[in-house]
Amino acid sequence: MIFVFILLGIIIFLCIYFLLILFSTIKIRLINLKFNNILQYKLQYEYKIHIEIYFFNKIKILGIHLNQNSKLFKKAKLPSISTDIKYSNFIFKVLKKLHLQVEEFYMKFYLGTENTFLTNSLVLFLSIIVSIILPHIVETKDYNKIFYQILPIQNGKNCLDFKLNSIISIKMVHIINIIYIYLQEKGGDKNGRASNRRFNDNSNEQYSRHGRCKYNYRRAN
Repeated sequence: MIFVFILLGIIIFLCIYFLLILFSTIKIRLINLKFNNILQYKLQYEYKIHIEIYFFNKIKILGIHLNQNSKLFKKAKLPSISTDIKYSNFIFKVLKKLHLQVEEFYMKFYLGTENTFLTNSLVLFLSIIVSIILPHIVETKDYNKIFYQILPIQNGKNCLDFKLNSIISIKMVHIINIIYIYLQEKGGDKNGRASNRRFNDNSNEQYSRHGRCKYNYRRAN
């Protein structure tokens, strides 16, 4: 009987834990993210990142705070960037399935190059890209929390001044969906390679006894 109660308690705990994960939301707060090389040639940067998990988007159950001095970022190594088309398509699929929601967005970006025409072209291009993307990841109720400004710096130098404050939310159910898609992709690749090997093995060994192909036509005399 005691074993039954213990087992029942474990099942109830796992169900509650699963529900907590399923109905949770991850919020990433980017606070005072800055990049600047106007006063110094070397790029200067600083940032604060708060990663928080909320149950039903209301009750905070976990919080992690990081900045440029965090040991986690000092020890971490950036992964190599692949230019493989299949990998790029998978990244695009992941971003689409994540359903990112931007709750707050405040950005100021000043950009300059040695060429005036290039500077104006880059500013125009970036402004268009941001104006196209933002409406798809911002809910209508949050429009009053959105502000961005992209302006050129005409000083004949390659320089930038970037400032960002933002809150990005991701639902855990979408992250679970991404993990499921990744496992499917990985499993599909393994099955594909295995089946190709089996096919090649059969084709190489089927007629190895005579050392020649089955269809070996001889020229008539």
